[in-house]
Amino acid sequence: MPLVLIQYGVAIFVAFLVIMLWNMSLRREMRRRKQIEMALYEREEAFRHLFEDSNDPVLLIKEERFVDCNTAALTQLGYGSKAEFVNCRPCDISPKLQPDGRDSEEKATEMIATALRLGYHKFEWLHVRINGSVFSVEVTATAMTIKGESIIHVCWRDITERKQVEAALKRSRDELVHFFEQPLIGMVTSYPNTQTLHVNQRFCDIVGYSEEEMQTITWAEITHPDDLIIDLAYLDQVLRGKINSYQMEKRYIHKDGHWVYVHLAVDSVRDVQGQVDYFIGMVLDITERKQIEAALKRSRDELVHFFEQPLIGMVTSYPNTQTLHVNQRFCDIVGYSEEEMQTITWAEITHPDDLIIDLAYLDQVLRGKINSYQMEKRYIHKDGHWVYVHLAVDSVRDVQGQVDYFIGMVLDITERKITEERINQLAFYDPLTQLPNRRLLYERLKHSIEVSHRTGHFIAVLMLDLDKFKAVNDTFGHAAGDELLQQVAERIKVHLREMDTVARLGGDEFVVLIENVTQPEQVAHVANNIIHTLKQPFSLSKNHEAHIGTSIGIALYPQHGNDIETLIDNSDAALYHAKDNGRGCFAYFSGSPVGRNKPY
Repeated sequence: MPLVLIQYGVAIFVAFLVIMLWNMSLRREMRRRKQIEMALYEREEAFRHLFEDSNDPVLLIKEERFVDCNTAALTQLGYGSKAEFVNCRPCDISPKLQPDGRDSEEKATEMIATALRLGYHKFEWLHVRINGSVFSVEVTATAMTIKGESIIHVCWRDITERKQVEAALKRSRDELVHFFEQPLIGMVTSYPNTQTLHVNQRFCDIVGYSEEEMQTITWAEITHPDDLIIDLAYLDQVLRGKINSYQMEKRYIHKDGHWVYVHLAVDSVRDVQGQVDYFIGMVLDITERKQIEAALKRSRDELVHFFEQPLIGMVTSYPNTQTLHVNQRFCDIVGYSEEEMQTITWAEITHPDDLIIDLAYLDQVLRGKINSYQMEKRYIHKDGHWVYVHLAVDSVRDVQGQVDYFIGMVLDITERKITEERINQLAFYDPLTQLPNRRLLYERLKHSIEVSHRTGHFIAVLMLDLDKFKAVNDTFGHAAGDELLQQVAERIKVHLREMDTVARLGGDEFVVLIENVTQPEQVAHVANNIIHTLKQPFSLSKNHEAHIGTSIGIALYPQHGNDIETLIDNSDAALYHAKDNGRGCFAYFSGSPVGRNKPY
C-alpha cells in the first residue's frame, strides 16, 4: 500500500512537472510570436510611411490595375482622392501612343510582364494628367510577393525638364550641323594651334582650296600678315581666358593669289576643365562690300569737289530731312548760313504745296520704287520771299540697300519763273482788268466741256455787253472808261464761285463761264445779281459818277451747243435778243432769228 501511494505521488509530481514545463514553453512561444508580430507591424508601418511620405509617386499594381498609390502620385496626376484612382490601368493615365509610336496599353502589359519575369525593370514613359497635359517620367518597377500575391511596386520620377533639355540640345546640334552647311556662310573649326579641323563648302569657295587641301594647311598660312598679327592677338586672349569670342575684318589669300575680304566671327568651345578644345569660325565674304565702300569713298571725294562749285547749290540730308551739309551757293539761294541750316531742315523752308510733292517723291525712294527725282519747288528765303528752284535729288544707299543720305542739286530759277509768269500774263490775261482773255477763256471752256461730258452737268456761257459805256468814254475820257472797266470786273467776280470764270474779250464785252450747273435757275440767279450790281452808280476819279447797265445773253451746254464756237456764237445771239427786249435784262438762246427771241 505505501508503495502504491509512493508511485502514485511520483506520477502526480511528474505530471505536474510536465505541465509546468509545457506552460513555460507555451509562454516562451507566445512571447516569440508577439515579438514577431511587433516586428511585422513595425516593418509594415515603416513601409507605409515610406510609401505615403515619399516625394516621388509610388503605386502598387496587381493584375495590371492600380490597387494603391501615395499622395505624390495623386498630386502629379491631378486626382482628388484614391477612390478616383484605384482600379485604373496604366494605359488610363497614359496618352494613346508612347514616344516610340507603340500603343500604351500594349506596351504597359509588356513592361509589367518584364518586371514580373526579371523582378526589376526600369524604363521611360509618358503619362497624362486629368487636365490633359503630358509629362515624361522614369519608371522603376519591382516585383514583390505580399501575402502570397504578386504585386508590382512602381515608383517614378518626373524627367520632363531633363527631356526638354535633351530636346533643346538635339535641336542645337541639328541647327549647328544645318548652319555649318549653309551655302552663304563659310564655316571652319580649328585647333588652338590654328590647324584646320573641318571646313564647309562655302569656306572652300571663298578661299579657293578644297576641304582636303585645307587639312594640310592652317588658316594662319592663308591670312594677310597684317591681319594675322591682330587675329593671333585675339586668339591669345581667348586662350588666356580673358575673352571667349571675337569678331574682326580680315583678308585671306585666295589660292589664285588675290585678296579676299571677310568678316570673321570666332567662338571658342571649352572642355570640362575650361580649356579651349577647338574654335568655330563663321566667315562672310565682304569683298564686294569693300569694293563698293572704296567706290563710295571715291564718289564722296568727287562730291566734295563738286559740292564747292559756285553756280549750283548743293545740300545733303538724312532721310528725316535733317541737313547734313550745304555749300555756300545753297546758303546764298535761301539766305541762311551753313550754321543756321544745321539747326533747321529743308522741309521747314519749303512751300507747303511743294513739300507735299517733295515728301511723296522721298517716300518712293525710301520704299525702293525710285532712286532719284527732279522737280521745281519754292524755298522760303530768310527774308520771307519765295525762291523758285529746280531741284535734282539722288539717293546714296548703304551696303544693305537702305538709303543712307540724299544729295540735292539746287539751281535758282526765280528770274526765269518771273519771266515765264510775265509771258503767261501777257498771253492769257487782259492787261487792263487782269481777267482771263479770250485765249484762256477758250482753254477753260474746253476743259469744262470735257468734265461736263463725264459728269452730265450743265455749263452756262453768259455774254455781257455794257449799256451806256460809250457815253462814259465820251463824257469823262478814256482813262475814266478804263477805270470803269476795272471796277466792273471786280463787281462781277464778287458774284461768282472760285470755279467760275469771268473774261474780257475786248472793249466793254465780258464773258462769264459758270461750271457744274445742275439747275438753269442757278444761272438766272447769277445773271440777275450781275445786272443788279452793275446798275448801281460807279465812283470814278476826279469825283466823277457813272451810271451804266448791262444786257446778258446765255447759252447752255449741251442744249445750245456742243463745242466752244457754237456756245460763244449762240450766247452772242442771245445777247442781241436781250437788247431787243429793252436792255438791262438777260435772255437764253432759243434758236430764233434775231429780234424774235423771248426769254424763258
